[in-house]
Amino acid sequence: MFKRRRMLGVLVVLLLAGQPAHSEDMVIGVKAAFLYNFTKFIQWPAVSFDADSDSLNLCVTADLQDANVVRQVVRGKSTQNRAIDFYYVTDRRALAQCHLWYVSKEAAQRNPDWFDEARQYPLVVVGEGDRFIDENGMIGLMIVDGRIRFAVNERRASTSSIHISSKLLSLAQRVVR
Repeated sequence: MFKRRRMLGVLVVLLLAGQPAHSEDMVIGVKAAFLYNFTKFIQWPAVSFDADSDSLNLCVTADLQDANVVRQVVRGKSTQNRAIDFYYVTDRRALAQCHLWYVSKEAAQRNPDWFDEARQYPLVVVGEGDRFIDENGMIGLMIVDGRIRFAVNERRASTSSIHISSKLLSLAQRVVR
């Protein structure tokens, strides 16, 4: 049963990766689905959770409209036997509670010092663009030929004791090892 769920998750990611990116609402909706699916293929260190029943905290720093789209996509969802709690982050100190943090390109440019704060925690940092993984993040979302794709900085993840599944890495456009 567990293998079947994982394979279903891989198929969902593959299907989403093939969806054309047209309107801005559709783009953020597809990105939100990617964020949710990433949580299925990432293992956080045990110190990230106080108890087995703790939620996985998905945090967003972006404009409010985009954040609300992400909130709608993950509402009521769970991953790895954990409920997903959504947080709209407007203060970098709140990153301490996050497990996965999506930061829009505009928010990343406005708040470059937030990445120093993020490095203090076992936090998966997802942003926009292929170069994002070279500069600050672990996963960069990008549009290639009208479709949402992603790149992964596995080296940065491992320095935070975060393990990214080989299945997810095999789907990435580029992996920094």
